[in-house]
Amino acid sequence: MHILCLVDRDARTLLGQDLSSSVRAVLSENGNELELIEVGSDDVVPCLGCLLCLTKRHGVCVNLDLMARINPRLGDFDLLCYLGPIVFGQFSSTMKNVMDKAQINRMLRSRRLIAIGYGDDLLDEEVATFMDIVRKHRGDANLVHPLFPECFDVFASRSLDDNEELCEQLRSVL
Repeated sequence: MHILCLVDRDARTLLGQDLSSSVRAVLSENGNELELIEVGSDDVVPCLGCLLCLTKRHGVCVNLDLMARINPRLGDFDLLCYLGPIVFGQFSSTMKNVMDKAQINRMLRSRRLIAIGYGDDLLDEEVATFMDIVRKHRGDANLVHPLFPECFDVFASRSLDDNEELCEQLRSVL
């Protein structure tokens, strides 16, 4: 399996570094080919919502940032993994921008997706909000858009112990 893992480079915590290392190890098991790209806030411009990528530019954004180089390659991957911190119940702005800008290309190519969030001091409500927001980002509100992948797993970690359990769950879905 060919896997792309997009990781938020700007949020470096002990928990995040341990989780990133552990997830990379799990994703690389069984002969999987893993490509890791660390994304910083300066690498991806927020989506303008102009829809030109969908209507006139065949999946290409008008903003030529890092995602303009990644998006054409998304069809090469069997699995796309997002890994970043949870901030106020959702991914950091960096990872949110990445998800938004990959949206059209994911729809056109129907990839399998995994989203993994983390945070040391997360409340149960924040984790629940993260799960809901990420699932709805793919259209999981009792109705899934027919062009979106059916397989979208979402995980969250609040501690080093959670990281171990998360990795076991990740193994079971791969």
